[in-house]
Amino acid sequence: MTGGVPLPSSAAAAANTPSTETTTQTPQTPEPNDAAVLHVVFLIDITGSMGGQIEGVKAMVSSFCAVPRQGIQLHIHTFTETAKGCYVSATPPTMSQSEVVDYVRLRLKLSCPPDAPTVSAHGGDGPENVAAGPVIVFLITDADPHYKSHGQSQEALREREWLTENGFSEDIFEVLNSTVESLNVTFVPILYGAPNLTWYMQAATLTNGIILFPQTSASQVLATGLGALLGSLQARITGGEAVSQGTLDALRGFRVVLLEQDDFSPLDSDPGRLSDTRDIYKRSDDLAAAIGTLLETSADRFEGKRATRRVRGTNPAALAASIKFFVVAMMEALGRTDLLGDDGMTATEARDSLRRFEGSTPPVYLPSTLSAPKPPLTDAEKVVAAGESAIRCNVLLDTVLGTITALEALPTKNEEDLSKWLSIAMELMMVRFVDVRFPRDKLDPTRVDFADAWSTHVRDISTASVVSALAAVSMRVDGDREGHIRYKDPMSGREYSTALIMAHPRDAVLTRAFEVLTGLPELMGVVQGNLVSGGYRVFPSLSPGLLASTLVQMCFNVAKRTDAGGPTEAEWDVMRSLVWSLQRQAGTPAAEVVQSLKEGKGFNNPADGIPKLVAGLITYWHRFGSAGLTTSEGGPRGSTAADLSRELFEEMTAGRVAAIHNTNNRRKAAGQDPVYPDWVDPSEIARCFVSTNVGGTWDFSSFDPLAQLHPCEAFANPRLKSGGEEAAPPDGAGETAGWESRLAERVADTALFRTTFAAHELLTRIVFGADLSQADPARAIPAPAAIVGLLDASSARRIMAESALLARRPARFEPVVAEDRGAAVTSAPVWRRREAAELGFVAMGRAMVGECIAGESRGWWERRNAHARERLLELAAARAISPLVEAGTALTSDGKAAFLRALREDVKLVQLGKQYQLSRMDVPDLLALVPASHLPTLGRLIVVGDWTSMQPPAIRRHAGKLKALFEGLDCADEVLTAVTGRMVCCRVGVPNRHGHTAELQWPGLLGWTEEYEEARLKNKDNDRIRDILAYMRRCTEAGVELPR
Repeated sequence: MTGGVPLPSSAAAAANTPSTETTTQTPQTPEPNDAAVLHVVFLIDITGSMGGQIEGVKAMVSSFCAVPRQGIQLHIHTFTETAKGCYVSATPPTMSQSEVVDYVRLRLKLSCPPDAPTVSAHGGDGPENVAAGPVIVFLITDADPHYKSHGQSQEALREREWLTENGFSEDIFEVLNSTVESLNVTFVPILYGAPNLTWYMQAATLTNGIILFPQTSASQVLATGLGALLGSLQARITGGEAVSQGTLDALRGFRVVLLEQDDFSPLDSDPGRLSDTRDIYKRSDDLAAAIGTLLETSADRFEGKRATRRVRGTNPAALAASIKFFVVAMMEALGRTDLLGDDGMTATEARDSLRRFEGSTPPVYLPSTLSAPKPPLTDAEKVVAAGESAIRCNVLLDTVLGTITALEALPTKNEEDLSKWLSIAMELMMVRFVDVRFPRDKLDPTRVDFADAWSTHVRDISTASVVSALAAVSMRVDGDREGHIRYKDPMSGREYSTALIMAHPRDAVLTRAFEVLTGLPELMGVVQGNLVSGGYRVFPSLSPGLLASTLVQMCFNVAKRTDAGGPTEAEWDVMRSLVWSLQRQAGTPAAEVVQSLKEGKGFNNPADGIPKLVAGLITYWHRFGSAGLTTSEGGPRGSTAADLSRELFEEMTAGRVAAIHNTNNRRKAAGQDPVYPDWVDPSEIARCFVSTNVGGTWDFSSFDPLAQLHPCEAFANPRLKSGGEEAAPPDGAGETAGWESRLAERVADTALFRTTFAAHELLTRIVFGADLSQADPARAIPAPAAIVGLLDASSARRIMAESALLARRPARFEPVVAEDRGAAVTSAPVWRRREAAELGFVAMGRAMVGECIAGESRGWWERRNAHARERLLELAAARAISPLVEAGTALTSDGKAAFLRALREDVKLVQLGKQYQLSRMDVPDLLALVPASHLPTLGRLIVVGDWTSMQPPAIRRHAGKLKALFEGLDCADEVLTAVTGRMVCCRVGVPNRHGHTAELQWPGLLGWTEEYEEARLKNKDNDRIRDILAYMRRCTEAGVELPR
């Protein structure tokens, strides 16, 4: 095999439908605890390069099945392919251990599908197909899947036909996602060589698997390692010892690769161009931990549990210690040290119990106040300021003190006591009700993905009720059909989907509680996670994600109102609480964004959602921005307000434009009206580049394509020439100057721009200058003129115009390639924000104009080409054929030379910048101009003469007509031989599109050699040529031309 690896297809496909060449059976996915059996599938690439691995699987299966294995059912699936078909075979689902051994021994062979033993399937082009995989799947291969970037080989086409015939998408990522969503499956790719890992990473990451790289191709390494791994897997699910030292020793020949799930973004479909995958995964040196994780996942599958990504479970012991510390910290804050025992022993014990988790795995984050407690609150801070009672943003202090006083001793002995402590934490925290929609879980679309708080859609925020978290729990009602829980606001009677914990700038007690709680991620995660999901799981970034998403949505809600006023007093009270809560987080929300801003790199990751950017902006400006940063040399460092304001608007507008385009495309397909119907469409954008044309409009009916180039053509393709000169567009058309102002003026009239600019302006005024202590928004939020560096309307219109052209956020960035990645795994991708001059807006405009007139332009050029050909034939008759016909039938050598020279040099014309000349393909029409009496002379020269570089075999398709035309003439055999001969490349130095030159001729399908392949690829290397070379090699090896 020349390289390549499996393409995944859904296990359900193989289970229910035969392939085009063989009928396959796939074990069905078990129900939870179905007969207490965990199904383990070995999905094996049996193409020509996998001989050693197949022998290793044989040895492993024979050894593993030598003794009864309780709780495990083995299945062997194989995949390979030819240019004729895709072959997927599988053992029957109820096959016994001894039957599996016989199947492997007798039927598992290299390049021989078990269900089609007469087929010789070597894999051919490189990438193979994968068409099955339930439950725990060990995928053993050495090549890439059939990514789109690999081209259209015969094997890839057969595979896609198989997928289509079996009711699946042709896209390998869509098939993978469908498999993961429909089955309870974990993928463990075992990869040889150095394939592109994009698909394998997605398969492993979405299903909590790992990737194994054998360090040698020796079959014994695979047999020993897999045998030990299966033994440990069986031991784990049957309650015995799991990862023994013997297992680890047997797996020393494997390198383990893990993926950072928080940094992983699964692909919905094959993008067509794959990035370097080395910057998304990392090598793990802790083999025991990696294998232990896999075995825990296997145990989950055995119990019927599905994979859940990006969610950390709670640590009960750490949670108990966090509760103790939280209560102690609040007692200290309130000055109630009298409840902490003699000499504060209770506080010491609480701190010591939390310190025990330092350096634990998984890590427990310890608060900074563990060693240095904050000073207690003053009496003035404990009293809520006058004028704040209209909206009760504080938990009554006497309630808190009363609850704490009622606890004469720290309850630490049983779950009932601990629940009392958790109730205290929840009673100390204020919540507001928010109606929010989380994304759907990619593994199970019927469930909600509470882990992705940065991508939530906030629909409504209560400005009426403020209650404690404990009280909110008692206000839950039945959940909705989408998987969200529901709360009923006692004031308004409306229902909301979550209760959001937040602090308040005028409530020092509440703020201190919020600071302490956010410094204890385990406890904060349990409390906020329970309020969101009703369960007790920790979801990373849940609190800052919800806070920032709610703030952004409130800014847009205010911006959408037709009145010119800002937020109401009730709205402002919520908004300042949201900003205050993000500022008072003990950790660093959106830490990567904050670090980028500190380094002066701005918002440099297009994958970050707008709420994440806002959370990072608020944190950065609160901690560093207003005070300023300096480098070690004393110079300015960090991002300025002007930079941040501009870049945030660039991200907001590009993101909203992309969202509008995607939404409107879906609504258009569904026959629905668009959102933001006044938004500009591509033709309107194109008109801003070419504002006038013939007749003053884009009315093509009055345009004569034979007389001139259309101004749109001239702008879209400036290389076109008219009359031999550079095409000059009419006044105002195609000029780069002016397009931006015209497009900016057009987008300024749209609701999308008005709301986005108003929301951005409100948000930046709050971040850069609001006085959060003020209850009156008119006094709290400064006027735009008071903020230095705030984005002005003119700049905003220009940015909106640019975003309308870019249509997606990543277009403003380019990846930064590390100088030395080496063999080791690197960090997450690094992006650089490109300057406006680098973005090529005019080139985008040219492309957009070209797309808008593509249909018309195609018709124009068809007319021009037909007209030019007619003129060329007229010129050929007048300048080459007629003079010799008039001179008689005899043709001297000088006459022959003159005739060929006339066809070659005199029959040419230039029309609207394009040069035309007849070729050998025009021979039939030229012969129609030659009288029958001159066919032996002029007719013969037209067919075989060297007046064109194209050779006579190019018109092989006309051989029958030419034979009839020249029948009976002395030159008939010469003409027929020339036309039916083999094409010979006459190019010197520069190869043709097939990679041939005069020195490197086509040797025929049976003429493949290594030297020929090397020379041809040196001339021209692409997927199509590689496919042809692979086919030639197989034909040569077989000794006959294979049927296509």
